[in-house]
Amino acid sequence: MTGFVFLRVRAHRLLLAAALLSVLLTTSVLATLAAFSGAIGDAALQAGL
Repeated sequence: MTGFVFLRVRAHRLLLAAALLSVLLTTSVLATLAAFSGAIGDAALQAGL
């Protein structure tokens, strides 16, 4: 069973690499946006006080 999976992964390694890259890029963008929105919220609170 695992031999079949490895054969399919090897056959479609470009597609697998593109999917992995898109997941990593999306995760990085979402983490950056979450940190940025937190920093903006803190700055707005400090300016409001």
